[in-house]
Parts: sequence; C-alpha cells; structure tokens
Amino acid sequence: YEISKGEARPRHILAGPTAAAHFKCEWAAVRHGQLYVGGIGRPFHSPSGATTRNDLVATIDTAGVVSLRNFSAVYDELCR
Repeated sequence: YEISKGEARPRHILAGPTAAAHFKCEWAAVRHGQLYVGGIGRPFHSPSGATTRNDLVATIDTAGVVSLRNFSAVYDELCR
C-alpha cells in the first residue's frame, strides 16, 4: 500500500486472467527480488457441482510490473 493524502491505498489490485475471474491471495513470499502472491492451488466446487481450479500466481517485480504465471505443475508436485 501507499499513503496518499493521509489515507492508505492499495498500490496493486490483483485480478485473474479475465474480467469474470477473481484472484484470491492466500500467501506471499519474496524470491529473487520478486514478490510472489498466490492461493492454495486446490479445486473449488460450486453449488451446481462445477469444479474450477485457479493455479495462477502473481509476481510483482521491483518496478511494480505485475505478471500472472501458471503454477499448475508446481501445485501438482506439492500434492504428491
């Protein structure tokens, strides 16, 4: 966040790859000068029974550039 006119404001608002997708942040870590932000990497089941899985991890570099990365292989390896 940053302070502007005495108020705390988010510096970055993370979103999913589409307008309908959400990005739920559940962890964050710094590695090699980048901030990695992600979720739990588990499937979610809607009330209708549909299964979705958001394996995206956002990275923010020192210039403030936000990138989305697919971490499916990483999450799959953690589940083994």
